[in-house]
Amino acid sequence: VLTKTERAVPASSVDDLWGLFIGTAEEAAFWTWLDRVATTTISRGGIHASTADCILGKLEGVSAEHLTRGFLNVFQRFFVYLNVRAGVLQAGEDGAPPRVVSLGKLKGLTKLWEVALDAAGASVWRRAVEFLNAIYGDDPEESSYATSMVDRRGKHVELAISYMTRGAKAQQAGPEKERAVGERWVERCLVLLLELIRSCTEVQDEQSIEVMSLFVKTGPDRHATITVDGYSPV
Repeated sequence: VLTKTERAVPASSVDDLWGLFIGTAEEAAFWTWLDRVATTTISRGGIHASTADCILGKLEGVSAEHLTRGFLNVFQRFFVYLNVRAGVLQAGEDGAPPRVVSLGKLKGLTKLWEVALDAAGASVWRRAVEFLNAIYGDDPEESSYATSMVDRRGKHVELAISYMTRGAKAQQAGPEKERAVGERWVERCLVLLLELIRSCTEVQDEQSIEVMSLFVKTGPDRHATITVDGYSPV
């Protein structure tokens, strides 16, 4: 299924096979196997983009309770592969993370945010947060890109603010279950923004000011004092 072959597998069969593993005792082993096969296949250039699209679509349909570390490993493989092919990401070298190089739409971005906001495991959602910030990080090839880092990172910050605003509204007016979700979204968005500001400060103060100015301009309640575990009140 993953390699460039003439054989075709009907979509119904893919669904049946997927259902044999997700939500079963074999799920963790399935993610490990798929990650290993995908890594090898992608590195050798032996996967059709249409096959990768199909698999990413299946990954986007995985429900919140299955957003594990194994899932995220596999998801990141296909997320990077497809967006590099589309010219929206540039692959990193020597272990560096990929970088967003245009304002084009990132395939799978909504699901990546879902992992960051809704995954139960702390190591999983924090890794998703780190990856989201990393792909909008600084790059020595910056001058060759069509759009500036400020424009690209600005979109990232604005999206984080939009999720945080939705979370804040749910906290204030939603049912009890929605208030709990809203609280989680606000806290995790703050973690993402604080980590982004920290990374900007380590690189260049002007970039940190740019991120903080976007936060002050668009934040849901810039006069509130909010505490997040491990951080000073903001």
